[in-house]
Amino acid sequence: MEQSFEDIAAVAAQLRAEISAAQMTVADVVRLSGISRPSMDRYLKGDRDIPMTVLYRIASILRVQPSTILQRAEQRRRDLMASRVN
Repeated sequence: MEQSFEDIAAVAAQLRAEISAAQMTVADVVRLSGISRPSMDRYLKGDRDIPMTVLYRIASILRVQPSTILQRAEQRRRDLMASRVN
């Protein structure tokens, strides 16, 4: 299934929020995950789809369920779409 720009952007924004909520930096997540900094930056900017294996790895580091990240991202996307309508 093809992901829309809004879906990818919402997951990226939610990951940035989760990193901040965990009081971590992107550098911390890069170091702990083994994901390259350029790849991580592309994921967090919404420039690149996030593979499920990467989402699970990041979620584990942040101590949050991947499904929670996706649910929050979906709510973020809905809120954004609703704000565009109003």
